[in-house]
Amino acid sequence: MATYPKKDDKNLPIPPNVLKNVLSSAWARLLMYDDASSSQKSRYQLTRRWAIFLWFSAAFFAVIKGVFDFVEIAGKPRGELLEGFLQFLLVIIPAAGVAVMSWGIQFANSVAWIEYRTSAEKIRSQIYLFRTKSADYYNKTPEERRDRLLASLNQADRLIPEGIGLPSNLLLPQDPKVAAQLKGKADTEASAISREDGFFTELTVEEYIEVRVKKQIDWYTGRVSKDMGGMERYQMLALAIAGTGTILAALGHGIEAFVAITTASGIAISMWSNIRMFGATYFIFRQTANDLQDELDRWNALEADKRTDERGRLFIEVAEKIFLRENEEWRKQSIQMQTANEQTLLKNMQMSGVKLPPVPGSQEAVAAAQKLTEEKPPTSPRETTPKSVVDGPTGLEPANKPLLDSSDDSKPDDKPPMNSSDDSKPADEKSGNGANGSTKGILENDQQTKI
Repeated sequence: MATYPKKDDKNLPIPPNVLKNVLSSAWARLLMYDDASSSQKSRYQLTRRWAIFLWFSAAFFAVIKGVFDFVEIAGKPRGELLEGFLQFLLVIIPAAGVAVMSWGIQFANSVAWIEYRTSAEKIRSQIYLFRTKSADYYNKTPEERRDRLLASLNQADRLIPEGIGLPSNLLLPQDPKVAAQLKGKADTEASAISREDGFFTELTVEEYIEVRVKKQIDWYTGRVSKDMGGMERYQMLALAIAGTGTILAALGHGIEAFVAITTASGIAISMWSNIRMFGATYFIFRQTANDLQDELDRWNALEADKRTDERGRLFIEVAEKIFLRENEEWRKQSIQMQTANEQTLLKNMQMSGVKLPPVPGSQEAVAAAQKLTEEKPPTSPRETTPKSVVDGPTGLEPANKPLLDSSDDSKPDDKPPMNSSDDSKPADEKSGNGANGSTKGILENDQQTKI
């Protein structure tokens, strides 16, 4: 049975078996949110792809029906069977679109996968701070570090909005699939987990750089390249469709009616591109990779005797603040883009007379939530439980709490939530990195000390 040191002993190693149990709990919770995010994202994109296809099909057959009506006016014969079939399609396709969107809004809404991803990345940040004994985990006894990490998992759960709910795919820490999934995700294109990471061990600064910083820089760089490639392809396709529409309009001779089809094609391409978020994260990921590389260059420029433990902790804390800032910026950008695209899709489908659930994050959804609150006071345990269960900042404050309060220079240890944006990153003039400015190197001044 593991025994802990005395209470006044700080920064001592945690017994290996206890360390593995604690980290197993943290990794299991991260994997739960990671898998839930991936699953929800796939369902979301699948339902919206079908909704866009059905909307385009309705527009296509409406144009064909219009051409048939024109033929009748011109006194030319037309097939009654084909006309009846077109009329049937114009009834059944919009109805199918309504069914798909109704199901999607209820069970694959546009923001659930984003919130799950945000919580996963915040837990990841806490894991690495714990393993390197940095920020809130520095100068603490093993018991205090263990309790703080476990409390951060609870707080990550509470950041999920009430309307979304926690994932159902609970993964227990004792499940052998935890280690297997970590190894399985390592070094894959979609993951920033390194195969060299021991997962259940403490880390030195150099080990942290290899398995966390360098791996994330490579991941960001790869995503930027993929993002730009996708955006270029979709833009070229949209331009080709627009050019086709212009040519059809210029030719005339009764084919100008088909310009509506090219217009609908362009709108469908644009909506799908927005769902895939091509071009939306380029600057966020590019800036984050640059900021991380800047801090890594400053660290590498230090002479060996100046790479002290204190400077190592400061480097780790700044790196995690950069990660958390990126995470919150990505979250805000993604929610804004997906909510706007959802509303555009519903509008373009022209579901007149059909009542659909409000889009999560839209004004209608907010108004409905406020009305429900006024009618029935909240009684959920999540609303009556204090928002913070840990003394001091953990990088897991609610998303609407500013993390970049420039008036508070006394908490450089605080990590902005992994997706931390400009209004959510803790302020530290000496070590922070702004989204639009350069980070002042924490390693420039020999006299700088950890606050």
